[in-house]
Amino acid sequence: MKLKDDFFKLIATRADENGVDCHIRLNAAHPIYEAHFPGNPVTPGVCIIQMVKELSEFHRQKELFLYQAPQVRFLNILHPALHNDVHITLSFAGEERRYRVTAAVSCAEVVFAKLSVVLTEEPPCSE
Repeated sequence: MKLKDDFFKLIATRADENGVDCHIRLNAAHPIYEAHFPGNPVTPGVCIIQMVKELSEFHRQKELFLYQAPQVRFLNILHPALHNDVHITLSFAGEERRYRVTAAVSCAEVVFAKLSVVLTEEPPCSE
């Protein structure tokens, strides 16, 4: 399920030699928040990982697949009603068809998540 343009909107991007900074706006009225959690909406960790993947795809202009998530740290709770304008910074390393993406999700001085994932251009094989 794609989240871009429904769960979140991409407001602006700024790329430089170090990576890309994405300014996004969360949709606090999205149905995911009704279930997670009723009366106290919290952005699910899996949605944060998916946003990083989709923003990486947008920046690279190609479909990517999650291969590994060797480091994922959720540092603060991301409440969409309190912090709906968020920055996700991405930096890329790796080979042509496999990328190590390091990301930070923040708003002002608050860091919500830091993660490192490996994305590939081909779907991982099931063994």
